Amino acid sequence: MKKLLIILPFLLGYSAVSQLKYPNLVQHALNNTKNRAEIEKALQYFYSTNDSVKIKSINFLVANMPIHQSYNYYWADSLNKRIEFNESEYPSFNKAIAALDVLKAKVGKIHPVAISYKDIDTIKAEEIIENVELAIKNYGSKKYDEDFFEYVLPYRVSVEPLENWRKLYTNKFLLEPNRVDLRDSVFMLRQREIRNWFQNTYKIEERTEPLPRLSALQLLSRAKGPCEDIAGVASFIARSQGYPATVDFIPAWATASGLHFLNYINIPTQAKKHYDVADGFVSDTLSREPSKVLRMTYSKQLSTIASLLNDDTSNIPNNFMRLHNYKDVTREYWVTSDIRTPVFRLKDTSVKVSYLCVWNWGNWSPVWYSQLKNEKGQFVANYTDMAKGAVYLPMYYLNRNFVPAAWPIVINYQGPQVVLLPDTIGRRSIKLESQANYLLLRPEKKYTLYYWNMGWINAGTQVAADAFSKLTFNNIPNNVLMLLVPEYSVGKERPFIVDKNGIRYWY
Repeated sequence: MKKLLIILPFLLGYSAVSQLKYPNLVQHALNNTKNRAEIEKALQYFYSTNDSVKIKSINFLVANMPIHQSYNYYWADSLNKRIEFNESEYPSFNKAIAALDVLKAKVGKIHPVAISYKDIDTIKAEEIIENVELAIKNYGSKKYDEDFFEYVLPYRVSVEPLENWRKLYTNKFLLEPNRVDLRDSVFMLRQREIRNWFQNTYKIEERTEPLPRLSALQLLSRAKGPCEDIAGVASFIARSQGYPATVDFIPAWATASGLHFLNYINIPTQAKKHYDVADGFVSDTLSREPSKVLRMTYSKQLSTIASLLNDDTSNIPNNFMRLHNYKDVTREYWVTSDIRTPVFRLKDTSVKVSYLCVWNWGNWSPVWYSQLKNEKGQFVANYTDMAKGAVYLPMYYLNRNFVPAAWPIVINYQGPQVVLLPDTIGRRSIKLESQANYLLLRPEKKYTLYYWNMGWINAGTQVAADAFSKLTFNNIPNNVLMLLVPEYSVGKERPFIVDKNGIRYWY
């Protein structure tokens, strides 16, 4: 009887907790996971505390957990049989590589196999509980606002392999809880020191594994990676010490090839919130025109194209736009303007969206989107907050291919936007010569000029006699976007226009 009296309150308590009514999004997540027992264990733990902040925290994480997943890989032999190997079991990355070499010698030829797995189906209750407890404990402010929930509380930064990292980072980068200004100064020093121990591998080496982001522990053991990994480790360090932090990313430069990742970090005593650990430190602005600057959130953003189209991947380009958790912060970094333009009408009236592209690595790369509006029979797109100083091309995404939706549009810093509709009646000759930072002609090399008219039109090829040559191309339409491509091209050429006075403007 005594044992029954002891057990009965516990059972009654557990029954009451297990029948809790969760918010709709939390209940939806529970109803759509094979990992319900672990998720509910974490929920019950925090609900039993009656702590409103902790309850709100666990609800926030679980409600948005279904949109998150890890991208990872494993090693397999020639028969595609999985080989057990875990680099985190070794004291250093070099020792892990040495062990892998031994394994290869023993097993024979092996290869990586890419995998992905959803957080909601794999995360453990203990991992969630520890993460929430430490996030709240280390948070320097008692103002539990968006910055806390989006950029301190989350257990992940991007799509990295899921790991229980917060305790290790908390202890490794521990800050003394002294005066706020002193603590902030020490933290800023820690951020600067990242460049001393973490090697930026951009242009040095390329990761051949199918691993788009390193995990939190891999970042420490490998201590190297490109800007996306540098932004990742900066975020983990900041969050572990209670500072709101996340990754801001540029999906494509608008006037150069490539992309970039940096950080939003909110340090109470600092007015500046943008940090580029890879290229510098504090970054009020950028070195060149971005197409967009997007901030990674944890929560689902209803304005993303993936949300607007309900994950219809047949109509969404296979890039960041298939994510739900980002928001546009371009105007924090650059002067912007909306682009409102009519678009070509399609026979397929089911198409409800068009995309805005920039020229990047020799292709039109989609960077933003607009739902279409029918205004008196004319379809119109409105692309919001596009960086000035660039040229953009509206495109449709049809059958997994891009087709033009309108003519190229230039947003200059001053004056109206310019629509580059070719004037095929008024034609002229174009003279091109070397120009510092944009074009250096090489002797005896061929150069082909293209202009845009629903596609790149070949306008002829010329050979440069020397670096001081002037290449002349005849019969070029007025008001067109042009591209000069040398025979030695690696895809970095920038488009340009030539005004009526013969002055080139590069984009």
